[in-house]
Amino acid sequence: MPWPGSRAGPTSALARSSNVAEPQELLRRADEAMYAAKRSGRARNVAYDDLRIAA
Repeated sequence: MPWPGSRAGPTSALARSSNVAEPQELLRRADEAMYAAKRSGRARNVAYDDLRIAA
């Protein structure tokens, strides 16, 4: 650990490829989910499908 006393918390995002034709769109969805997870706090998991339901 490079900084004594610092903490790291896991944050994850998920975007499924079942209905995405282009790889760029899949990455865009994964990025959107990741930033939503980071905005919601430490140790969060967000799926792109959950973002669409909440909107």
